Amino acid sequence: MRLLILLFGLIINIPNIQKGIKAGFGVAANKSVTSLNSKKPTLHKIWVFKEIKHVKNSVGTMFNVPIITLMDFRDQSTLRYEINDSVQSVHYEVEMNHIRFKQEGVLIPVSYRIEKLTKRTLELILVIDYTQGDNRLQGDLVKLIFNQIEK
Repeated sequence: MRLLILLFGLIINIPNIQKGIKAGFGVAANKSVTSLNSKKPTLHKIWVFKEIKHVKNSVGTMFNVPIITLMDFRDQSTLRYEINDSVQSVHYEVEMNHIRFKQEGVLIPVSYRIEKLTKRTLELILVIDYTQGDNRLQGDLVKLIFNQIEK
């Protein structure tokens, strides 16, 4: 079964990927959570969308960018995000300064590169590395800027 999945502003046709599950932004009691009051900047918070910017040397392809209004990284393995008033989730891991996503153990061909992380601001570059047959699309797409959600 092939599904059309909408992930982080990019529509990609990928075989055998489950749709994101609808869930609230709560974190299960048995999951590890980093304190929102931490003095050191941390990714593991709830972030609210602020703006989207063009990046230099973008791969320059045309694509639809629906707005991700919230991203909840409090669970250190599952990202919950809100897009078009729908809450979905995806497994993620942080490697160096990249956030990579997996569904059913398979890496998804889009990732975020963390460009800036402060206590209140998260700037991410949406990166694609997608191959289908002889066609390959690889590079930076856009910059997404988020602020820490106010308590």
